[in-house]
Amino acid sequence: MKCVACVDLQGSKPLSLRSEPLTRGVEFSLQTVADYFAVGSYCRAIPYSPELPPGASIDHMLAIPQEPSRHSKKINFFLFSDNEDMQ
Repeated sequence: MKCVACVDLQGSKPLSLRSEPLTRGVEFSLQTVADYFAVGSYCRAIPYSPELPPGASIDHMLAIPQEPSRHSKKINFFLFSDNEDMQ
C-alpha cells in the first residue's frame, strides 16, 4: 500500500494535511479534536465513511474530525496497511 500522508499524532503543533508537497492543505489542532477520534469499527458509525479497498481491514482505519464536535462534517479518514503501520 502506498503511503499518501505521514501524520504525527503526538505533536503539539497543528496537523497539516496536504495531498501534494507545497500545496495549500487543511490545518487543525489535534488537541482540540482528540476526544472525537474514531478507530476501527467505530469509523463505520460515521456517516459517509469510505468503502474499503479489497484486502483492507476496518481495524486499520482512523477517523479524525477537523472540528471538536461529534457532528463535524469535515472528517479525515486514514487507512493503514497493518497494526505496525498504525503505531
